[in-house]
Amino acid sequence: MQAQQEYYVQLSNQILKYQALPRQAFQRRLEGDVRVLIKIHRDGKLKSLELAHDSKHKLLNQQALDAVAEAAPFPPVPASLSGEEFAFSVPMNYRLPY
Repeated sequence: MQAQQEYYVQLSNQILKYQALPRQAFQRRLEGDVRVLIKIHRDGKLKSLELAHDSKHKLLNQQALDAVAEAAPFPPVPASLSGEEFAFSVPMNYRLPY
């Protein structure tokens, strides 16, 4: 269980490096929360990507999907985790700086 949590943290951190509030969202004062569902192959390559929970702003939803796509490929799944694919979800919060 700890190996899975550590791997999840590693993947989440890699994705969050690519998360950014789009300029148009900043200009239009848009905020929102998105949750992205991700499946990867054992070798770390992206298998599928979808919105598990979308914000009401298409711009933020697209940025979340783009961030995951840019973060890929991911590190290989640790040998201690079974299965040919690994699925996880990442919450992405978009807030204006105040």
